[in-house]
Amino acid sequence: MKELNWYSTVPSFADFHQLTQDEHFYRVPPTWSLIVTDIVDSTRAIDSGQYKDVNTIGAACVVAAQNAMNRMQFPYVFGGDGATLLVPDSHLAQVRIALHSLANLSRNNFNLTLRIGDVRVDELERMGCVLEVAKFQLVGKQTIALFRGGALAKAEALIKSRSKSNDLSTTQTALDDKSNLDGLSCRWQPIPSLHGRMVTLMVSAISEDTNQTYKYVLMQLDEILGGSMQSAIPIHAQNMRYKGFIELLKDEWRYAIRRASRNFLNRFLEIILAVLIFKWRVPIRNINPRAYESKLGAHSDFRKFDEILRMVLDVTPRQLAQITTMLENLHQSGKIRYGLHESDSALMTCFVYGLNDGEHIHFVDGADGGYALAARQMKSQSKKPS
Repeated sequence: MKELNWYSTVPSFADFHQLTQDEHFYRVPPTWSLIVTDIVDSTRAIDSGQYKDVNTIGAACVVAAQNAMNRMQFPYVFGGDGATLLVPDSHLAQVRIALHSLANLSRNNFNLTLRIGDVRVDELERMGCVLEVAKFQLVGKQTIALFRGGALAKAEALIKSRSKSNDLSTTQTALDDKSNLDGLSCRWQPIPSLHGRMVTLMVSAISEDTNQTYKYVLMQLDEILGGSMQSAIPIHAQNMRYKGFIELLKDEWRYAIRRASRNFLNRFLEIILAVLIFKWRVPIRNINPRAYESKLGAHSDFRKFDEILRMVLDVTPRQLAQITTMLENLHQSGKIRYGLHESDSALMTCFVYGLNDGEHIHFVDGADGGYALAARQMKSQSKKPS
């Protein structure tokens, strides 16, 4: 029982810069498993215009796992074209079923192959890898997990090497109705930049003192952004537009596990209500859409860390040039590898189980490929001397 509730006992911290402080990180119990999911050949799908689908399937991995565990707290990171999840042994079987059901939906409705694999933490430890987790506080009880220790890269390599023996094409179609995506919401139009450019960043420290390198990068970003990254949050209530009813219904149809069900009917009615409230501003049941929208940025994962520093920032062209120069100088000095993708807007996929503080979280990525294309640039740097 102690290990089952381990993550809920991890204390949180509210200053993102403190991710470089060792005292915030705690060793993951050996009986937990690391699950890695990703869209196979996601850059091809993005190049063909499916970047929104890739993004939403990635976020759906978190939602499916969370619902499979009855919304028990667990560490995860949304990565754009997939997610990294940490679950205890007692919940591993039902999470696997939920994710494989989602893989069927992804393949059948979107022609996207979702790769799924898991590795026990004690297996990674026997290979010399350490896995530690910290808990970064957002709003209310809402937190995001930060990962470090080198185990994620090892787990991803292991899972990809085993993928042939875990061919998703053999997954039974009987699993199609075993994934619960309640709360998954993709109802906002892409959010345009207020300052000129949306930049998606990935930074991997390769220096001897990684904490010092990340600390320097965060300090430089603050300085470039006028003193705080808060000024570059990509979610702007004044710039957000809700989708129309027909577009939302088409989305819901594609993501429905079972269309002839009471659950789908409830979602249909929920869409009608949401459009009335958030698009047409019809006052209903004391719901204040402007108050909710004003808090979306504080509930978002626009900055995170999973052995790689990941951010989506709204910046001016001048700030973008300064950020690029700073990162390139660090790369040339052999301290980091980085990826950078720029666009004119951000995408937001939501997990909403209530409208109060701490009852919703919003997964952010840059439009037109975001993290997936930034990762491609970073991988290209690892193939050549810096």
